[in-house]
Amino acid sequence: TQSTWAVAAGEYDGQLFAGLRVTTFGNASGKDAEANVVMLEALRKSGNLLQASKYPHSYPHCWRCHSPLIYRATVQWFMNIDHDGFRQKALKAIEDVQWFPKESINRITNMVGGRPDWCVSRQRSWGVGIPAFYCDHCGEHILTKESIGAVVEWTRRESSDVWYEKTPAELLPEGFRCPHCDSGVEKLRKETDVLDVWFDSGSTNRAVLQNTEHWPDLSWPADVYLEGGDQHRGWFNSSLMVGVGTMGSAPYRSVVTNGWTLDEQGRAMHKSLGNVVNPLTLIAQSGADIVRLWVVSQNFMEDTRCGENVLKQVGEMYRRIRNTFRFLLNNLYDFDPATDAVPDVLMLELDRWAVAQVDRIVQTATGAYE
Repeated sequence: TQSTWAVAAGEYDGQLFAGLRVTTFGNASGKDAEANVVMLEALRKSGNLLQASKYPHSYPHCWRCHSPLIYRATVQWFMNIDHDGFRQKALKAIEDVQWFPKESINRITNMVGGRPDWCVSRQRSWGVGIPAFYCDHCGEHILTKESIGAVVEWTRRESSDVWYEKTPAELLPEGFRCPHCDSGVEKLRKETDVLDVWFDSGSTNRAVLQNTEHWPDLSWPADVYLEGGDQHRGWFNSSLMVGVGTMGSAPYRSVVTNGWTLDEQGRAMHKSLGNVVNPLTLIAQSGADIVRLWVVSQNFMEDTRCGENVLKQVGEMYRRIRNTFRFLLNNLYDFDPATDAVPDVLMLELDRWAVAQVDRIVQTATGAYE
């Protein structure tokens, strides 16, 4: 059966427009799509075509499969970021959080300060349903405290799948009627859009930290969120929106942003580029100790490069450290602390300083492990 949109596409001179492909792919890439050919011919026949020519221009494509994208205007659900001063509340909440590195506060502040309203609906066949109903009699949407509460209770008892398994009559309270025209539940249908997955991930702080029945030792807000720099417009951002919107403050006390591991040319690793570095392969080639030394020698808050040549340099540093320790241990092979140790009072000041530094490092490392 044809959808409403396909029927509305219409026809001209006996040529139906419904069902025509608007893009090309595979072996047909580079050729005119059939919809373009038919539409241009219809405009030409009707005398409404002023000019038709080709010119190179940029066009958005899918980052995964590289196919051209098609924009379609549809009704969506939005979160009004400026409602009741919400944006300013979110910006204030950012100031109450510790950000590592410190300059990352500028990025999240810019993201929140300039972000548009949040489109929270998606047109997918999977996901968490938006608990809204539509009345076929008056055409209005229904999103009331009573209707949402009924769906919440069903979901709490049977999981979010209940939205797809039950009818409006089963989900809504007995005697429920459309608040706009007083029609019965037999005139109601469910929303088919699902929530943006960022809304799902942004809600995890409420679902996990406040679920004391399953995790009694956890509490809201979280002590720390740790993720990559792209999450200032992703998880950090959506969690902040949900936290401020439902609890009045950020869902985290501190946020740590890590850098990316790049290849030796400074490019991000992608399977499509074939430049992904497998840690297991590195361990097999260079040994686990060299990989560990590479890890601890990096500033994890900044982007870092990894590859065969980088690990060769780390390997040389590792061997210098190892050989130094071997030399020191060889000179201490017959050392007996009970008879050979020098009392602190007889040590040179430089030696006492060195011993104190070692003790401090041992205490710091032990405390970190514990």
